[in-house]
Formats: sequence, structure tokens, C-alpha cells
Amino acid sequence: MPPVISPILTPGEKRIMDVLWRRGSGSVHEVQANLPHHTKLAYNTVLSMLRTMTDKGYVNYQKDGRAFTYFPAISEGEARNQAIKTLISRFFGESPRDFAQHLVQESEFDRGTLDVLKDEIMSAEKAKRNE
Repeated sequence: MPPVISPILTPGEKRIMDVLWRRGSGSVHEVQANLPHHTKLAYNTVLSMLRTMTDKGYVNYQKDGRAFTYFPAISEGEARNQAIKTLISRFFGESPRDFAQHLVQESEFDRGTLDVLKDEIMSAEKAKRNE
């Protein structure tokens, strides 16, 4: 049976994407060299992960002579949105409201954060009324 490909970035893929988002592009060697020191990976591991991420649509590449230059196919915000949508779908019955309620009830937000959230909700309500 073929392995299941995660619809969201794995932790290792996220570290590689962080390098590509920060740099804009890079060869396998450049990506490998720019990974955090505590998470260094072998060249072949980085290459394999970049190929998988290309198949998943997170990375594109351009052939540059014999080398390949990899670059992000999606923005960090798009990846974040995709991960959150997957989380909401898997654990909250596709209900953003249930997700938001869970965050408010289970997180230890300080008063300032709650005020910011309240302002965001009020702005969203106002925008919806003006549509």
C-alpha cells in the first residue's frame, strides 16, 4: 500500500518551507545549509522531501543546467489557512464556530488579547453588514 500523503505540511516539511519562504528559492544544498542547526538533514533526505513537497503542490522547481532551484508554490499564509481548514474539518466537524469557541475556552488569553479578538469580531460583523 502506498504511503498516505499528508494534506498539510509535516514538521520537517515546514522547516524546509521556512527556508524557502525566507530565501525565496534555493538548491538542495542551499536549503540544507540554511536549516536550523538542531534539525540538520542529509542531502538525500532534503532532496526526497522537496520532491514530495513538489508532488503535494507546496514547491515548484526550475532546472538550472544540471541543478534544480526550488521555490515556494504557495505562501506561508496559504499553508497556514490550509492547515487550519484541515484541523477544523478533522476535529471540529467543519465548524469554524466550534473551533473559535474551543480556542477561547481552552486558551489562557490575557485581557489585551481578548480585547483584540473582540475588536476583530466587531470589525468582521461590520464588514458582513456592509456586503
